[in-house]
Order: sequence, then C-alpha cells, then structure tokens
Amino acid sequence: MNSRRSNQRRPVRRSSNSTEFDGRPDRASRNGAYTRRDSFDPSAYGRSSDSSRTPSPRSTHDDNPYTRRVSQAEYTQRRKRAKRKRIALVAVAVVLVLCLGGAGAAFAYYQTVSNNLHQGIDDDLARTLAAAEAAHPYEGGPFYMLLMGTDGSSDREASAEYAGDQFRSDSMMVTRIDPQGKKVALVSLHRDTLVDMGEYGQQKLNAAHSIGGASYTVETVSKLAGVPITHYAEINFDGFKDIVDALGGVEVDVPMTIDDEDAGGHVDEGLQTLNGDQALILCRARHAYDEFGDGDRYRAAN
Repeated sequence: MNSRRSNQRRPVRRSSNSTEFDGRPDRASRNGAYTRRDSFDPSAYGRSSDSSRTPSPRSTHDDNPYTRRVSQAEYTQRRKRAKRKRIALVAVAVVLVLCLGGAGAAFAYYQTVSNNLHQGIDDDLARTLAAAEAAHPYEGGPFYMLLMGTDGSSDREASAEYAGDQFRSDSMMVTRIDPQGKKVALVSLHRDTLVDMGEYGQQKLNAAHSIGGASYTVETVSKLAGVPITHYAEINFDGFKDIVDALGGVEVDVPMTIDDEDAGGHVDEGLQTLNGDQALILCRARHAYDEFGDGDRYRAAN
C-alpha cells in the first residue's frame, strides 16, 4: 500500500442536514453531490459592503516621505530639494578641489620664481643684504637696489683668453624703488670713479667686484652713495640680450652710426628697433665717441 499522502482533497458526501449560508439545506447536499469540506470562505476575499467596518489605525509615521499619505506634489518637491542639495555639495567639492589645486600651482610658481631670483647669490652677498635689511627694516616705503652689469658671457667663459678671470662690473646703477608712489629712480655710477677701499687703497669703483665680488661691491657702493642697499641684481651679456629679445626689441633713436669692433660690431644711425645683439653693441660702445669726449660717459648714458 502506498504510504504517500495524496495532495488531492478527498471529496466527501455532505450529510443530508447540510445547510447553505442562509440557513437552508444546500442544493449540493440535496442532490447528493460532493463538495469541499475545508474551511475555505469565499466571502473573505470579496469587498465588504459593510460601512461599519472599523478603519485601520492611522500610521504614526506620516512624516516619512515615502508613505502613501504624502501627496505626489510634495514628494516630487522633496526629491527636487534633495537633488539640488546633492548638486550644491558636488559644486562645493569641485570648487574646493580647484582652489586647492590653484593654490598649489600658485605656490609652485612662486617657488620657481623665488628660486630663479635667488640663483647665483652666494652666502657672503646674502649676509651683506640681510645685515642691511636688519639695520633698516622695510616698512613699505622706498628701498634701494644695486643693478650691476658684468662683461661675462658663455662664450667668454668657454674661451682660453678669459679663463679664470673675474668678470668686470662695467655698468653700475643705484636704484631707488618707491612702491607707494610707483616711481623708480636710476643713478649710473662711472666705473672709473676713485674710491677709498681701505686696506686696498684708492681704487676704481669697478675694482670692488674683482676684489670681493658682489658682496664687497654692495658695501662699497652703499658707503659711496650713503644709502642702505638691501637688494641686488646682476646681469651679464647673455642675460641682457635675452631680456631685450623677450621684450620684442627696444625702439632707440641711435644718434650716430656705431662701428666699434671692441663693442661687438655695427649699428646704423636713426630711429629703429634694436634686437638683443644690437642693443648690447650700443651699450658697450665707447670708442665710437672718442672724437666727442669721454666715451665712458656716452656709454653710461646709452
């Protein structure tokens, strides 16, 4: 005998006294038909027409934006506000990233410029400038700077003729810079000016660079001019030409034709735009003016 129970419901014969829901004997029992014997009640799945049915208790979470009691318009509005908030947060994050990136780039640029500006400043010169700054702290007013042009260049450094030489400072200018008034005043110093250099005796001004380099030149010029020099800049032939070319040339009304091999070549007379090489010839020339007077003075003026 098979012990497995069948999943099919067994039909049973209803007793003769079975009744319908209204109390009358059901038609199936009267006819002797089989019917269901379980507790299935079809009325439980229908909609009740009884208006007295107790309503379900109101939810205590009416403030939940996802309950059915929130209107469609209010739900949409809340979604829009949440979306705008997310967009605002993303925008703030992007701005912060850009600001931090920009600050980093600005700092890197500042470091690059600072390193370039301090290139070539030795310890002696740094100490001299620092001592002048300590004695005359900067308070936003005018300050003094020494601009010096030397006759050095990459070609001269590579040549046997100038090997081991200390390049001369043929051009010196004391510069007064007034940031508040936005004015700059330049005073050229004649390279052959005699000055007392103490233990070195009476020497031409440009000899200071040969004796003690830029540091001693700053000390000597500061004493001669009677002003504290807290800043220094030096340029050689190569740097001078690079600056002029970077500016796209300089317009100059050359007063006379210059043909001076010692200065490096030839420059025509008249109004013209000089490139770096031509401008250097103009600034170096002095023998072209021998018939007019002291060539060094004309060179200083140029």
